[in-house]
Amino acid sequence: KLAVVGGGVNGVELAASLADRCGDQALVQVITPGEDILESYPKDQRRNAWNALSAGGVEVRLGTKVRKIEKGAEDGGRYRLSVENAECGEEVVEVDKVLWTAGQKPSPIPEGVRESGAPGG
Repeated sequence: KLAVVGGGVNGVELAASLADRCGDQALVQVITPGEDILESYPKDQRRNAWNALSAGGVEVRLGTKVRKIEKGAEDGGRYRLSVENAECGEEVVEVDKVLWTAGQKPSPIPEGVRESGAPGG
């Protein structure tokens, strides 16, 4: 069981890739505090991503915050994620691996770049 924390571009792409690569050998789960995956993208692109994740058997947990991660010693080193969801409350999710993609934002364009005419400005 694999947990991908973050429902942005990196998290969705990673989860889809893992599901494709692992097939039925691993359950891939996306955990995101947002109300949707790819929240800043147009609705049709979000829908396409949902369809791809569903087709790959990826489970998506929306509105879910990871509060704590602990690594167990007695159960083969599995990770315990303490998560919180407004609808379900608090629970512990056990996974074999945690891949963290949450909290990444693009770097702002440095001051003066736009005025300089440089590419990307």
